[in-house]
Amino acid sequence: MNYKLELNKQGVVPNIIFHNIIFDFFKVNIVERYPKSMASTLSPDFVIFKVRTLNDEIINTKKGNGRVKLKGDTLLTYK
Repeated sequence: MNYKLELNKQGVVPNIIFHNIIFDFFKVNIVERYPKSMASTLSPDFVIFKVRTLNDEIINTKKGNGRVKLKGDTLLTYK
């Protein structure tokens, strides 16, 4: 399976960073939210994962959620 990485796409808000992993049939959006001053820390407050089709339609999980939010212990594993 082929893939393409798009890393560190800065949004309008300076403390939010977008990453994309684009596969042949779908893509994964990763949104990292940092404290207001990113210079003070290199650790995000939380991370959101979304899986989308190539037409930007969100693919829901089995529980019907459109995104997965990592905080606390799961965020430590992500780091």
